[in-house]
Amino acid sequence: VTAYSRAEMEFYAGLKRESVDIPVSRPDIILLVIESLSSINSQKTSGALGLLGDFDGLAEEGVLFTNFFANHQASEGGLIALLGGFPPMHFPTASPYMFDEFAIQGSVVDEYRKQGYRAEFLTNADLKFIGLDRFLGGLGLDQSRGRDDVEAMRLAPKVVQDAPSDAYLYREAMSSVKRLQSQETPFLFTIATTSTHLPYTHPEGGPDTPEAVWEWSLHQLVSFYQQLSATGFFEIGILLITGDHRQMRPLTRTETERYGASARARVPLLAIGSRYREGTIDNRFFQQSDLLRKLEKIEKADVSLSPHPIWVERYNRKYGRIDLINKLSVFSETDQGRLEYRMLVPGNRIEWLDETPPFARQLEIQIHSQR
Repeated sequence: VTAYSRAEMEFYAGLKRESVDIPVSRPDIILLVIESLSSINSQKTSGALGLLGDFDGLAEEGVLFTNFFANHQASEGGLIALLGGFPPMHFPTASPYMFDEFAIQGSVVDEYRKQGYRAEFLTNADLKFIGLDRFLGGLGLDQSRGRDDVEAMRLAPKVVQDAPSDAYLYREAMSSVKRLQSQETPFLFTIATTSTHLPYTHPEGGPDTPEAVWEWSLHQLVSFYQQLSATGFFEIGILLITGDHRQMRPLTRTETERYGASARARVPLLAIGSRYREGTIDNRFFQQSDLLRKLEKIEKADVSLSPHPIWVERYNRKYGRIDLINKLSVFSETDQGRLEYRMLVPGNRIEWLDETPPFARQLEIQIHSQR
């Protein structure tokens, strides 16, 4: 595979990099990543299913983004996009193991740390699963903890993904928030849940149905929000709630009718804090990789956020070979994401497979610059 020439590398390295717009007030930030939180299940986001009643109710407390996009189909891609600050597209000579290859790149989290933020990560999953610990180590976090690093979670009964329930996670998260609030530095605290992962398994012995599991899970979320509010967190803090990826279930006709080709990328985003107007709906296109990068801009309603969200195809293995590793797609705010512009990115080239979009050159420079 042809790699970039020295001249190409010098050209792209010389381009002005997009800045990381951290809110000037330097608020405390909690990024809550809920496993498989999907737009189609929120009546307030999609107008369709009503599986996320408590989430929709909580949306009255902040700004709900109805056109928020995941950059990848799986948890690893979602975490890379959110914490790395770029779509998880592969680059020439990289390892096919996503967490390994992206552990060596600069990240948006690192930019927050340079601005004086303390950055921590907490999950009830095993940090060693598919190399998550190596990725978090590469981010340079001040602290990262998983199932085996917190005694209460390590000893708790395991539910799905060999993890304790989210109730244990939120309990430890609340303890961590109080510790972080006692320090003088602002913090960026990422929390990743597991209890809504397939197969649906009720953490407290209830029915193993989507309705029952999501009702239980979101009850834990609302309780966490109420505890945060009781500490005064929202006076200066921001809570960002989103999904790592759309649910791993077949697309429905309702979704494709509602969203067109971009249905598989749709996850909601809810931002809560005193700086945000309660009960607001924001219809701008916005993608995971831009969330922490453009956090200051989301209050400016007239500013474009992510007009061309990028979707990175999940690669798979067949007979020892890696397939789909160079396939990307992009959606456009102009047509509300109904069309999919597909491309191949082998080596230092980009080949549009169908129609070439009018914004192709702008996007190609962005992709080459990142790779």
